[in-house]
Amino acid sequence: MKIKIEQLKAALKFFNEKAEKLSNLSFTESVRKHNTGLSITATRNGDGDLVSTSERRGPKSESIDAFVLTFRFFIQNNERCSLKRMAEYYESMQIGSSFKREFQEIRTLTNKFLDAVPDLHVEIDGRLMTRREIVEMVIYGNLSHANEKKRAIYQSWTRSEISQDILDYTFVFILSRVTLPIRELQDLNLRVLATLN
Repeated sequence: MKIKIEQLKAALKFFNEKAEKLSNLSFTESVRKHNTGLSITATRNGDGDLVSTSERRGPKSESIDAFVLTFRFFIQNNERCSLKRMAEYYESMQIGSSFKREFQEIRTLTNKFLDAVPDLHVEIDGRLMTRREIVEMVIYGNLSHANEKKRAIYQSWTRSEISQDILDYTFVFILSRVTLPIRELQDLNLRVLATLN
C-alpha cells in the first residue's frame, strides 16, 4: 500500500487528536482518581434464602457513553486512526525499523490482552468470552449500532442487576487498560512525526 507522506502525517495527527481527547474525558479521570470497583454481597433473609446485591463504583453511564463515542475511532477498521489502519501506515512508512518494531510490540500486546479471557468471567452459552468479545458486545449490542445478534447476547447477560454490574465493571476495566497502549502510540506518533518533518 503506497500512501503519500501528507496522508500519513495527517493520520498520525488525527490518531493523536483522538487519543488526547480520550485522556481528557471524565471517564479517564474517574478511572485514574477514584475507587473503581465492584462489590457483591450475599446475606440471608428472614426465610433463610440467600439474597445477593451488587454495587459498581466508577464512571457513570454518561461518562462511559462519551468515552465510547471517541474510543470507537480506534477499533472500527473503516476509521483512519483505527489500530488496524495504523498498522498499515506504519508498514508503509519510510521510517526506522525501531519505530515499526515498537508499534508492532504495542499492537501485539494490546491484541493479546483483548483476546484473553478476563479474570471476572462472562460466559455465554457455556463459553467464556474474551475481552474483545465483551467490548464488542457492549458497544455494538447496547451503546451504538445495536447489532441484533450482539443485542440479544447483551440482553441475555444483563437480566439481573448483579450480572449487569459484573458486565459494566468488566467493560470499564477493559477500556481503562486499553487507554494505556493508545497513550504509548500517541507518544510514538509524536516521535515519528518529528522524523517525517
